[in-house]
Amino acid sequence: MGNGLSLIINAAGVAKEAHKDQRRYDGEPYINHPMRVAGMVTLCQIPNEMMIATAWLHDVVEDTHLTPNDLLRWFPACVVQDVIHLTNVFTDDDYFNLSRAERRTAEAERLAGIDSYYVHTIKLADRCDNVHQMLQAKRSRQWAKDYIAETWELIEALAYGDLGLRTTLVARTTKVMKEL
Repeated sequence: MGNGLSLIINAAGVAKEAHKDQRRYDGEPYINHPMRVAGMVTLCQIPNEMMIATAWLHDVVEDTHLTPNDLLRWFPACVVQDVIHLTNVFTDDDYFNLSRAERRTAEAERLAGIDSYYVHTIKLADRCDNVHQMLQAKRSRQWAKDYIAETWELIEALAYGDLGLRTTLVARTTKVMKEL
């Protein structure tokens, strides 16, 4: 397990450094988010070191200066590929002409086409944490309604993910809906 543990520790270190100056919308240090996501993934049915490392890194390409090529210097290609799958960044110009709802539907369809337990489970954990944090954050009511609608689309799209996380996400999303 020493080698796998090293991979996880390295991923946590890279994520911590990459997110060091970032804060979440509620003001907490950003690194707390990937830490919670990695923790949730660790408790799933069939986690392994590659999946846990990917959970630590799931937002670094989307939200920091790091690129997939940077990550390839430190991590196996399968980890980097899954980080890319989890990155909500489109390069297609037509994508930017779409409404927010259309972009989120496109993102849900893209994720549905990735038949990976790892990717779907990490995305479920990511969304579980975001929905849970949303309960504490002071965001606009309309923003929350939009986010919850997007979450339902993702729940449908992430069919290959961990059933326990899916159940948790449904419960958290339902709770937020009732509070809106």
